[in-house]
Amino acid sequence: MYCIFGGVDVECRHLFAIIQTYYENIDSIYVGCSRVLRMRGGVFAADAQQASSTELSAPPSVPVTVEESAVAPLAEVKNETPWPRGVFADVTVGTQGLGMDVGYSFNKYLKLRVRGTMLSYDHNDTWNDMEMKARFKSSSCGLILDVHPFGGSFRLSAGLNAAPLRVEADGNLDADIPQGSYYLGEYEVKTADVGSIRGRYKWDTVQPYFGFGWSCSSKSEHAWFFTADIGVNIIGKGKLSVGYSGDVQYKSVYGGDWKPMDSSTLEDIIRDEGDAFFEIADKIVVYPVIHLGVGCRF
Repeated sequence: MYCIFGGVDVECRHLFAIIQTYYENIDSIYVGCSRVLRMRGGVFAADAQQASSTELSAPPSVPVTVEESAVAPLAEVKNETPWPRGVFADVTVGTQGLGMDVGYSFNKYLKLRVRGTMLSYDHNDTWNDMEMKARFKSSSCGLILDVHPFGGSFRLSAGLNAAPLRVEADGNLDADIPQGSYYLGEYEVKTADVGSIRGRYKWDTVQPYFGFGWSCSSKSEHAWFFTADIGVNIIGKGKLSVGYSGDVQYKSVYGGDWKPMDSSTLEDIIRDEGDAFFEIADKIVVYPVIHLGVGCRF
């Protein structure tokens, strides 16, 4: 029995020695790994501390190298001048006479203008010994919206124009002329003392405007520029009105009695004498608009 139990005791003690050796080896491995990790952590901390101290101690004038291709777009954005906004004015000359525009540029696509023009022309003529004075008058004021579809100098324009566009003709009648009467068209006209006849040919006062043009300038805020407009005012069909003063009488050149002048007969007389004008004027429904000018942006 003793031998058996003694052998068991030897075996147990041998087993406990093996287990103790195993745990000692594990503990050595753990201690070794801990030392390695602590060493590498110290290196990392030292590196981070060195990098931080280097960054803080670096002089501000140290040049930083950046690729040129990356800097170029930033420089272009910085140097790009925004499209000028604000008030502008221009002076023009064209088919509406002398003109002036004052407007506001909201952005590179949209502008609003107020236009004023003035035109007057006088012409003297003689209708069978009767002196006639004709005048063409057009003083206008309009509101125009400009749209630059491409954001450049080219523009499309539309607006309303208020213009009393008319042609006036006045003739004086004198009872002391040698022949005693005037031969106008198919009528013979006379007056007992002093008289006059007149005609007014007028188009619509409110006229829609459609056109296009250019406004060439630099993009600086204070800049001179050239401007041009091409378009039409829709003036509608013209209307003739007539009148007279004094004791004016008429009769047919083919004979008949003298009669007091009336508006219907006077309109026939004026149309007969001015047939070349009315042949064109009765067909006109648009007025051509061509303007050239120079202006300044404020």
